[in-house]
Amino acid sequence: MTGRARARSRGRARGKDSEPLQQPVVPGPQSEKPPPSETELVGRGRQKSASVASRPSGDLAISAGFQDVSIGERGGRRRDYHDLGVCTRQTIEHVKKSKSGISGHVIQLCTNYVKLVARPQWVLYQYHVDYNPPMESRALRIALLYQHDDLIGKARAFDGAVLFLPKRLNKVSEVVSRTRNGETVKLTITLTNELPPTSPTCFQFYNIIFRRLLKMMSMKQIGRNYYNPNDSIDVRTHNLTVWPGFTTSILQYETSIMLCIDVSHKVLRSETVLDVMYNLHSKVGPHYFHDACSKELVGQIVLTKYNNRTYRIDDIDWDFTPESTFKKSDGSEISFIDYYKNQYNKQITDLKQPAIIHNSKKMKGPGKVPMGPIILIPEFCNLTGLTDKMRSDFSVMKDLAQHTRLAPDQREKQVGRFLDYIHKDDNVQKELRDWGINFDSRLLTFPGRVVPAEKILLSNRSVDYNPQFADWSREMRGSGLIHLKHLDNWLLIYSRRNYDAANVLTQNLFKVSQQMGIRMNKAVIIEVDDSTDAYVKVLQQKVRPDTQMVVCP
Repeated sequence: MTGRARARSRGRARGKDSEPLQQPVVPGPQSEKPPPSETELVGRGRQKSASVASRPSGDLAISAGFQDVSIGERGGRRRDYHDLGVCTRQTIEHVKKSKSGISGHVIQLCTNYVKLVARPQWVLYQYHVDYNPPMESRALRIALLYQHDDLIGKARAFDGAVLFLPKRLNKVSEVVSRTRNGETVKLTITLTNELPPTSPTCFQFYNIIFRRLLKMMSMKQIGRNYYNPNDSIDVRTHNLTVWPGFTTSILQYETSIMLCIDVSHKVLRSETVLDVMYNLHSKVGPHYFHDACSKELVGQIVLTKYNNRTYRIDDIDWDFTPESTFKKSDGSEISFIDYYKNQYNKQITDLKQPAIIHNSKKMKGPGKVPMGPIILIPEFCNLTGLTDKMRSDFSVMKDLAQHTRLAPDQREKQVGRFLDYIHKDDNVQKELRDWGINFDSRLLTFPGRVVPAEKILLSNRSVDYNPQFADWSREMRGSGLIHLKHLDNWLLIYSRRNYDAANVLTQNLFKVSQQMGIRMNKAVIIEVDDSTDAYVKVLQQKVRPDTQMVVCP
């Protein structure tokens, strides 16, 4: 089960009268359904009118976690179905012992999890916002709603249609906003749901708010994670820069909602795409230059430092020059030189460099029209990650490991320092107070056990496994196994680009199997195209009942 599926199952209300939470549904003008009654929920968690009518009470309750949340004006009560959480059966004596064990000695372990704490009876209120006349621009919808801070307050999360607040407004609130052109727009804010802390929607909300906190702490988003360029580490001997950062996730674990923090690093190369082009031109000459650039750069991920975004290089436009022009949103034309100068204060120095193309998959506008290609200037694009040559260089990997492969105590120290930033930053704490939530100041700890070393039994002797090094391969060399399984009929399927890896694998397998006393015949070697269909076709044709093993490196 995936993490998202677990989150849904944990936050789902249980009981025969409960319904799973759903995405907001707003009836369109062509809908034939009658408008909802006053006691009927609109949008997420909406109750069907037939179910409401069949209930004697006007109170509608949603039970999740250990908290009951009710919506309704009348004081009548009905039986609530409680979600008792995850039962770990620790009250059963023999099960408790079998789970905890008795061997070894007890130690205290520290995790990379922090508890999320909230005010008692904390509830997140969800609203749907309608505009009359309709507004297509998401930015305009947000600006029109934020004109009413006196009503919704400063603590809010709004995506253009669904609004989350830490306080309850009237079931239906109507306000009027004005655009810059003086046009009057009527906003209808409708309460659609009251979400308890364990609701799946709340988990999405927690992560959105936490990403907002990271931005307030001047951290930059690259991909899905956030990094701190102010604490960057320069590895000058290899022209590399390491940005420290964190991967975060908020989910429910048994009865607690926790923030998971893990240390992450982004490796950036100091050289730009234009630098790589210069080097290739000097190596291969002008005749093979275009082919060499395509082979080297297409598929690489680059970072544009002026906006801290990453892009994949899909193509190179050799007919482009920085003096080329494009149309802006207002219809006027501007050259790339002037655009980067005015927008980012960046001066393009090489006026003959081509453009690198990123084919964006994002859609824009109400019609979901593809955005089209994004044109980037090589001079402003830094390459990310390591090349195959760098990965095979022991010196490069050793120097990087000093900054990226942290010992447990160093990871704990770095995560602890990050928590201190959260609790000492006044703006972050104000944001959390406005929402009525906060994070524990210490990492979660629990007791664990160090088990004694186990013996590994071989055919003629036994060896001790040292858990400190977690490796017993040296002790097993030249020792026969207790029970042998000879390999007489097996397949080796590989793609053309993995030819070297397949060759090394077969050599090592023959060498190791002889030392362990296993008889291994030569494999049936098959080379295929690098596609899933090619592998499936070969497996269907070549795998037989007597085939003992198939290896696909």
